[in-house]
Amino acid sequence: MAVTMRQPVGRRWSEAAGGATPGGRIWDVTLIWGFGKKKKKKKKKKKKKKKKKKKKKKKKKKKKKLLGE
Repeated sequence: MAVTMRQPVGRRWSEAAGGATPGGRIWDVTLIWGFGKKKKKKKKKKKKKKKKKKKKKKKKKKKKKLLGE
């Protein structure tokens, strides 16, 4: 298997069937370092904040005092 200059030392592409990478190749670190294959990070979903409804204040009507009371 030919190794190109761009590949890091100590790692290689394993010709495993059916991978996400083009040509069905999986980046294999297990061969040399004994790590598991690189896991994809899951994106956290942002929670939408609920908007609180503002309560309308009722205005109290002032009773007009009649003059002479």
